[in-house]
Amino acid sequence: MATLAYTSPAHVIHLFGHHSSSREVTQLQVPPFPPKDQVGSTIQSVLLQSGYHSFDYSGHKNASIVIVVLNGPLALALKANLVNTPSVGVLAVCVLRPWDEDVFQATLPSTVTRIYVIEDTSLEATRGIVHADVQGSVFGLPGPTPNIHHEAVTPTRLSELLNNLAQFLINLPSFPSDIKPPDVATAAKLLIFSTPGSPFSSVPQRIEKTFAHSASVSVRSLLEHDVLTRPGGVKADRIWLEPRKSRTTFTPLSVSLPISGDRESACNFLAVLDQNLLKSHSLLKHAKRGASILVTTSWSVPELVSNLSAEDTALLRDRELNLYAINAGAIASLVTSSEAAQSPLPGLIVHLAFLILYLGSRASDATILRLAESFYGTSVDGIQTTSIIARVWDGLLQVDLPIISDEAGYPQEPRKDFEFNAIDLSTENEEVDNRLGSWDDAARHLLFPHAFVKDTHRISTEQYSQDPTLHPEMPDRTFLVTCAVNRRLTPKEYDRNVFHLEFDTTGTGLKYAIGEALGVHGWNDEAEVLDFCNWYGLDPERLVTLPVPSSDTKVHTRIIFQVLQQQIDLFGKPPKSFYSDLAAYAKRSADSHALLFIGSPEGSSAFEKPSEKDTVTSTDVLCQYTSARPGIEALCQLIGDIKPRHYSIASAQSVVGDGVDLLVVTVNKGPPSSECVGLSLLSQPADGFDGGRSLRTMHPLPGGA
Repeated sequence: MATLAYTSPAHVIHLFGHHSSSREVTQLQVPPFPPKDQVGSTIQSVLLQSGYHSFDYSGHKNASIVIVVLNGPLALALKANLVNTPSVGVLAVCVLRPWDEDVFQATLPSTVTRIYVIEDTSLEATRGIVHADVQGSVFGLPGPTPNIHHEAVTPTRLSELLNNLAQFLINLPSFPSDIKPPDVATAAKLLIFSTPGSPFSSVPQRIEKTFAHSASVSVRSLLEHDVLTRPGGVKADRIWLEPRKSRTTFTPLSVSLPISGDRESACNFLAVLDQNLLKSHSLLKHAKRGASILVTTSWSVPELVSNLSAEDTALLRDRELNLYAINAGAIASLVTSSEAAQSPLPGLIVHLAFLILYLGSRASDATILRLAESFYGTSVDGIQTTSIIARVWDGLLQVDLPIISDEAGYPQEPRKDFEFNAIDLSTENEEVDNRLGSWDDAARHLLFPHAFVKDTHRISTEQYSQDPTLHPEMPDRTFLVTCAVNRRLTPKEYDRNVFHLEFDTTGTGLKYAIGEALGVHGWNDEAEVLDFCNWYGLDPERLVTLPVPSSDTKVHTRIIFQVLQQQIDLFGKPPKSFYSDLAAYAKRSADSHALLFIGSPEGSSAFEKPSEKDTVTSTDVLCQYTSARPGIEALCQLIGDIKPRHYSIASAQSVVGDGVDLLVVTVNKGPPSSECVGLSLLSQPADGFDGGRSLRTMHPLPGGA
């Protein structure tokens, strides 16, 4: 395209094409690139050689009404919806600049009496350059000048039109009412909902590849993500299957197979590959009357029925939907001893279940075997394909509608609709909630905080509202205060350092009473953390995302150095469970067995003996068993957070006012650094600490964070 542009008379050609073709999987016809010596000298010849036209007309050559629209999703949808309406044609503008008036006049039917210009604009009252170009071009036509009606379409309205195009056309002034929609009765319209990273997330791609090279079936697919309505995200795959000989006019799948709460249902096969989505999202409403629904679930049939909402129960009855259930995990465990998460069998089982339902009465052992062997071969994981198919036949259960009683349904909050808000979703580590990331992740958190912490912008009615950035991993109430005094009380030659701390709490709303205590959240030594990063092979400036333990939906992203210095108890004494958990990551058998023994009840003496001389830290264990090297994401989860050390308050608020005092004695080492102190206020004596409020000193963090 660049070469053609530089060899044409106009070095800039403004082309319009469909905006989502790069996301949809289909077979594209790419024109061959012409040799340099055959490149045309005019713009039209250059466009023709590159497979483009200035205008693309669809409709009867004697149409009396023509819709002029920029080439895009709306143009494709109009062509498909008006294919059976001979009085109306659609003229798509493929090249906006340079505008070719002669070609436009030659493309426009000579019988046209009315033109509707549907144009993308920023405001509804605006008339853009397409209207001006069309108006200027028709004045030179022989005979009566056609009437021109302008319809402005804002970006928000465009989405609405694509979801309800027929209603939009009916509302156009003097537009024909005898619109006949295209016949797509022979098409199989599939809609598959799943969660990223699950054993079944690849099933839609397997279905698409099954028919990709078929000589008789044409396949199209479109994948979209919803990352806002559910932690971890939701995938929606649209798949369109139809006989090649009856292939209809190309329409964007987002239009021909919509996922919209207010649009009539269109799919005749719907799959829910995560049973929990039935509780969080309203999905069955997208199935048309008589459609088949497949649910992968570990529930029994009665349990599945009891977990259906009242809305889904009514839909199953009213639309006479055919509900099927399959426990792919249980079937996989019957034919192999491999872990389900590592085995391709669960996805294969669901794939075979789809083929059985898709083929219907034509499904037979021979037909299913032929399709399965062409995709997987004669065996999978050492299991014969014929054996797996037999298990799928037995495990695919149809749920009889009569057993769904009127009382079925569970009390629940209103469920959500799927919302397309992401083209792709990164799932680097699915085993744990923690994950490594890039600086792009931090930018996303800053630009779109509502997508990660849903109550960040919630307006608080409290006089002193909680700051969510102060120790987000702690459930306690936190306060940002200033360390006003840090004074040693004993002489320097004295062997014990007793020092006095005063914190200014002005403007924080912090209140305390006699008998309460403050918890100090110490930081690990900076040099020791950097030495550990160097030894463990970690980039201290790399970002890592950690879940907030007090919330199921919140996460926070920090650099590895900050996490290891301020949050993770890297140099604390590990519990016995740390040894047994670490054994799973040991590559040497000797290390694995030793760690498992220390973590077992029989290994109590081996666990206590090293601590008789000195405290054994988590880092010491990692240094001893060097073959056990979990990633930083898993390591943070194994070690856990730094626990606060609590001190009795040495002041009364009735005397000091907006302040709180501590009297602290240093053990073994010098006075603590004032830049690494976090405090929590507890509403009970220092003997037992459980719950309460916390505060933190206000000091700059390293690395500019």
